[in-house]
Amino acid sequence: MVAVLALAAFSQQADPNSQAWLSALRTVARVERASLCVDVDESVRPAALLYERPDGERGLDRVAVALGRSRSVVEGVQVFSRRLDADGMSRYTAHEHAMGFLKSLGVTETSRLSQGTLDFSSLPSPVQARLRYAIATLGNGLGDSMLAQYPDRIGMRLVFEPVATVRAQTNDGTVTLMLLPEKTPVPVPPATQVRAVDPLGRPLDGALDFQDGSILSLREIMDRAEITFGKAFSYDRRLSQTRYFVSGTFTEPRFLKVIEAVTLPMPVEPLYPFVPVDFSDDKLNLVTMAFAPLAEQKIGVGDLTYNDLIHGKVTTFQFIYGPRPPRPVQVFMAQYRIEMTDEVQVSGDLYLAIAAPGLALLDTGELDAIGRPVPYSVPHFLKIAF
Repeated sequence: MVAVLALAAFSQQADPNSQAWLSALRTVARVERASLCVDVDESVRPAALLYERPDGERGLDRVAVALGRSRSVVEGVQVFSRRLDADGMSRYTAHEHAMGFLKSLGVTETSRLSQGTLDFSSLPSPVQARLRYAIATLGNGLGDSMLAQYPDRIGMRLVFEPVATVRAQTNDGTVTLMLLPEKTPVPVPPATQVRAVDPLGRPLDGALDFQDGSILSLREIMDRAEITFGKAFSYDRRLSQTRYFVSGTFTEPRFLKVIEAVTLPMPVEPLYPFVPVDFSDDKLNLVTMAFAPLAEQKIGVGDLTYNDLIHGKVTTFQFIYGPRPPRPVQVFMAQYRIEMTDEVQVSGDLYLAIAAPGLALLDTGELDAIGRPVPYSVPHFLKIAF
């Protein structure tokens, strides 16, 4: 029995997901000098958290977003509870949330967004919540990394990227799309100043001490409490294997209130009303609103303008590029036997570009020779296409 228990303990410690949760949450607890109780899910790896200096309530709010938890303060303890479809956000896709955000903008704001000058942090809180949820569900952890590491340096831009549609001589006779060689405008993340914030601190009294933090099942937590306080506690045994990260010290009343907060389901109301969107009509309206003011502005490809993209101008490769198209276009034309005088219809692809500084360290899902996750780095850049 002793050997079996020891083997189980070793297996738990060696689990890379468990270690990732433990390391991230211990860092937050240490930097903020805070007592935490966090509902963890070791079946997945948590978002990478960059937490190098105290950031107070604001910092813990971004941790809650990155981990997909609701945060509350109970008797001085920072409690992170797993959301059960809180605010009704998961009923809609990232694209629906993004389109809902775009539809809420006025003409001036839409124009600013198309120029990359609309600041994410200036948006109303419900709108930020909608966008944060959309970002967090994209990119296999990339969105989580952006929100966790650079919550105040998220740049946005509504892009209408030119494309050319031609009928190529392919085996199945389909229409081929070719991107015109226009450099994609990338949002510039706003600059921010480092704020000096004091650590939040934590309650220092109480006989039950979890020190720097451990991940334990509810049964293990209750067993420690029963030994420390010398009494038995009644709780829902169906939750006995639910696991939590717990740090800091607890009196008996504080402990009971914190456990109640993370185990008692609470009814939730939608954060905001949401009307389903018609992407075809909404896309046309957005394009007109955002880019009609730029109608005569050239897009950087030949003499084409935004007006040409909006109205789907029909022209030729020769009109667009002149007698010598760029090398990639020449290769494309040769591949599909397209002549300079062949007709091409110009239009645009609409998407919301979202960027933050630095690189995201993501997990490939593979392990190296000794069982460690193999990471890879990608720029903090997402596109929500419509």
